[in-house]
Amino acid sequence: MLSRIKPAFQARRELLAACVLLCSANASADQGFAANLDRILREHQLVRMVDADVETAREQVNVEKAAYYPKLTVNAGAGRRNTHREEGTDGHYDPVDASVGLNQLITDFGATSSRVQAAKVVLVKEEAERELQVQNLILAAIEAQLQVIQAERTQSYARQSEQNIKQQTSLENARMEAGRGYATDVLQAKSQLAGAEARRVMADSRMRESLNRYRVIFGESAIAPDTLEALAIPSDRLPASEAAIVESVRQQNPDLLAAIKRAEVTLAERDAARSKELMPRLSFRLSQEHYEDYDDTPGFRNDTKAMVNFDWQFDLGMRANYVTRAADQAVASAQEKADYVRIQAMEEARNAWVSWETSRERADHLRNQVRIAESFLELARKEREMGRRSLLDILNGEVGLINAQSDATAAGIDEIIAAYRLLRATGQLSPGIFRQPGIIVPADRALPVASQAVGQPSSN
Repeated sequence: MLSRIKPAFQARRELLAACVLLCSANASADQGFAANLDRILREHQLVRMVDADVETAREQVNVEKAAYYPKLTVNAGAGRRNTHREEGTDGHYDPVDASVGLNQLITDFGATSSRVQAAKVVLVKEEAERELQVQNLILAAIEAQLQVIQAERTQSYARQSEQNIKQQTSLENARMEAGRGYATDVLQAKSQLAGAEARRVMADSRMRESLNRYRVIFGESAIAPDTLEALAIPSDRLPASEAAIVESVRQQNPDLLAAIKRAEVTLAERDAARSKELMPRLSFRLSQEHYEDYDDTPGFRNDTKAMVNFDWQFDLGMRANYVTRAADQAVASAQEKADYVRIQAMEEARNAWVSWETSRERADHLRNQVRIAESFLELARKEREMGRRSLLDILNGEVGLINAQSDATAAGIDEIIAAYRLLRATGQLSPGIFRQPGIIVPADRALPVASQAVGQPSSN
């Protein structure tokens, strides 16, 4: 009986393991950065908001264009009329009137066309605003993804440091109880442990914060933070010099382009407001009217009219002058705002360039620190076996190595983020970047940190 149950039980275990593996693979696949980015660029509330703004502006163009088409007017009425005269004949009538007419604009000397043009400029402005928000969302997604990786690595190093010091402290306690250790070494180890525990608590907090940010951007939690994809730096898209940055900002910075479009909107709206206040209107009206018992006259009457109407209204309170002057000030304000945005965009781009260069140099120095710390720890362990190094030397070496690895990893992430911030500042951040081969990579490949494992503590 048992011989039959064991194979069945083993088969079920293998099936369960296969299911777990498959689910894990699917979960990892669901976390693909390119797929997640495409999804949020379709579904994120910010994108839906700016898409609605664009469609609103598009429909407003059609609203203004409708003024070019004729307007159909239909009127009808029926009732009862009793007339009593001091002189003449009284009467009782059942008046009926009906009319249908078409009114076609011939020209309003640019008033309608200026409103249509203003609506088109608003549409272009909303499209620029959409591009601005899309680039902001792409950068936010990049930062959220990489900061989760950064927090996970920092947390892992902090826990590793804490665990190593706990093991070393336990062994040193045993050495002291056996008469081969020193109480001062134990106390110093406990002090190191308290510091490691504090770093681990801070790392746990940063991990939770980064996961919260990830959830806000992607609309879901990172299923397995340690399997998230990292990003390589698209070096071919980065500007080669500060002069190239200035030119890119002038031509492509999304903040500046949106500000320029806002200024163009105020200019177009000024022209539309001025035309509305100053220009006359010339139109053609064709109408057919039918009357029965109208104006106390029995019988019916049909009137057909074809008329060209001229209409011009001018406010003697000089409203047109005030409207134009107010619009001129709005244009001046918008242009000054655009100039100020240009100054801010230049500052942001230059700072992004400095930040990228600084983070790149810092990451190189920290990776070199890791290599030096590894070499020191390797030699210190050998000297410890020969009795020439104390426990504290080993503890300090291990803590130094783990902290160096943590700092180097964090600096590597900062370098990548700085590069993408530079792309955002120069207006070159687009979803197409992440379809290029070699941009989306495993985290270990994107963060090449020398990582000799911290060895098991020695009881010698």
